[in-house]
Parts: sequence; structure tokens; C-alpha cells
Amino acid sequence: MTGERIRDKVAASKKKGLWMGGYPMLGYDCKDRKLVINEDEAKIVKFIYEQFQLLESCAAIADALNPGYRTKLRSHCYDKVARGKLYAPLQVRRILTSPYYKGYVTHKGSVYQGEHEAIIDEETWNRVQTLFKKYDETTANGCRRKGYATTTPSFLKGILKCARCNVAMTPTYAYNHGLRYRYYACSNHVRCKSCTSVFRTIPAEDVEQKVIDEILRILRSPEIVLNIEKIVTTQLAENFAYKIRGL
Repeated sequence: MTGERIRDKVAASKKKGLWMGGYPMLGYDCKDRKLVINEDEAKIVKFIYEQFQLLESCAAIADALNPGYRTKLRSHCYDKVARGKLYAPLQVRRILTSPYYKGYVTHKGSVYQGEHEAIIDEETWNRVQTLFKKYDETTANGCRRKGYATTTPSFLKGILKCARCNVAMTPTYAYNHGLRYRYYACSNHVRCKSCTSVFRTIPAEDVEQKVIDEILRILRSPEIVLNIEKIVTTQLAENFAYKIRGL
């Protein structure tokens, strides 16, 4: 019964828009059991929302933040403070999809008007969610969007490796002004691990075309052409001999 009363109290408080404790998200501090805006952090939140409307890429925003910013510091017992970490694309997405930033609170899938001040106006927040719907129409490997009959496979997936880290380059993509661009990115870089290569992100079409050109150059070399002719001639001769034996 005690557990049920606690759950009912939390649910009732959430419906009133009250902050029920825990670590405050980036952009807010907790004061007198209420969320109040942290002006310095709020600037970062606004920057994230502004940039997503231009880049439409959580990974690109994380790249822009990490040289000079870290995630929110968290205080623990004994006056210890946890150091901020590098931003990951998933953390950027959580910031961009949290209703708290437009002044609401959530509870078990429901959203209620909060008593705290919004950092992002509702029109901007809704516009970002609309962009995410388009963003999420792309398949997991970044190859197809709904409404398109053709696909663009990343055929170097699992083959291309980072020259510095020697780990796989993973397919990724970004939207800019409604246009979709494919890239290969170092897996360490995508996971916010250290990668010092200047080519940790490269345009997919450029590197794929270079690979295609090199394959065609090899296939056109005299040695390869001669070997192909020998193989074809041998195969034709064997097929002809087989048909003669069958007569």
C-alpha cells in the first residue's frame, strides 16, 4: 500500500507540473526543489536546437560541441563532482526531444505543463520534432528514405578502415537544407572515442567513386585482360567439348 501511495503522489505531482527530484538536465539547476534556468547551460541548449535546424545531424552537433564543451557536471556525496563527458549523438538527440525544454514534464508517456520556465519556445521545439520525423525515415544503415524507390547502399561498409585507428568506418549521413549527404566515419569517432585522423569523416560518394575507378583501372590493364581472355577461352572450349561428348 505504501508503494502505491507513493506512486499516486508522484503521478499527481507530475500532473501539476512539479519537479520530483533527480539530476536536473542540461540547462537547469535545482533550487528549493524547483527547476531554475542555468543561463550558461541554456546557451548550449539553444545552440543545439539552432544547429539541428541547419545541419539536421546529431553527430555533426556533437562534433561541434566537443572541442570546447562537456556534458553537465553532476554533484555526488562527500562534495565530489563528476566530470563532464564528451557529447555523443544520442545525448544530443535526448536534448532535442525532451519536452522539459519547452516547459513541460513527463510521466509514463504522458506530457503535462510544467511550472518551470521553458528554454525553447514551443514553435521551435515542434519544428525540431518535425525534422526528426524526416530524420527517422532513413533506415538504420542510412541507405533509404521512405518515398524513394531506389536505395543507395554503402558498399564499402565493413571494408573501409580508419588509417589511424585501424577500426571500421561506419556509414552515416547528415541533412543540410533538405538534402541528404552520405559519409563514412571512424567508429571510434562516432562513439566519441579518441581519433586523431584528419580523415575521420569522409564523403561516401567521393571514396566510393575512387574505389570504382581503381577497380576499372585494374580490370583494363593488359595483364588482367589477357587472363580474362584465357579464362573465357578455356571455359568455352570445355563447354564445347562437353557438348561434343554428349552427341
